[in-house]
Amino acid sequence: MTASLPTIGRDGAGDAPAQRTVRGFVVALHAAVRAVRLYPIENSAVQKAITELVSSAVRVALGEG
Repeated sequence: MTASLPTIGRDGAGDAPAQRTVRGFVVALHAAVRAVRLYPIENSAVQKAITELVSSAVRVALGEG
């Protein structure tokens, strides 16, 4: 089974909810990378960032948004 990502043009056309979902994933990825670079993996901020990243990845994989 192959999921397709929405096509989003330069003019902003596309599926706005899907775009927000993917944007949320990118933001969560950035936050997780930043947290891991600053703190040990046991840190609560790192754990929270990783949890949010996983939740965002699941939303993207399920096509929610």
